[in-house]
Amino acid sequence: MEKLLMHTLWSLAQALAELQGQPGADALRVGGVLGIELKLVKENAHVRFYENESPLRLAGGVIAGKLDIREFKAAGKAPFIIISQLGGTCIGMEELQRRIGALTPPTPPSNPVPDALITRQGRLGKVRVSLGFRWSDPDCLASITPHID
Repeated sequence: MEKLLMHTLWSLAQALAELQGQPGADALRVGGVLGIELKLVKENAHVRFYENESPLRLAGGVIAGKLDIREFKAAGKAPFIIISQLGGTCIGMEELQRRIGALTPPTPPSNPVPDALITRQGRLGKVRVSLGFRWSDPDCLASITPHID
């Protein structure tokens, strides 16, 4: 079952970047703010990996299949968040240029298999974002990663 959120992809990315920048940010806080359950899927000596239990239905017909939160065990290090497996409405270059503006030139994957990502960088307001496009479908956004500066 998909979880319904009233966020656009853009507001979700901005909200996640804002959460990343707050002291004490962690997966539990992110899940609480978004009103979703996150499941610990694995961990190692340095990182805990959390994911949403079900796809997130966003405004505009966009579906975020996976919210991947990497929570570092080192004190004071902000979590790394990836919104991926984007589906539903295709977010193409025209929409990206309208929302984000100038993008860096594409960086092709080192191994061009169908699910490898072509990456680009841009700014969504004050938030720096990494954008991923599948090698097999380079016209639709596949993932977005907000970064705190």
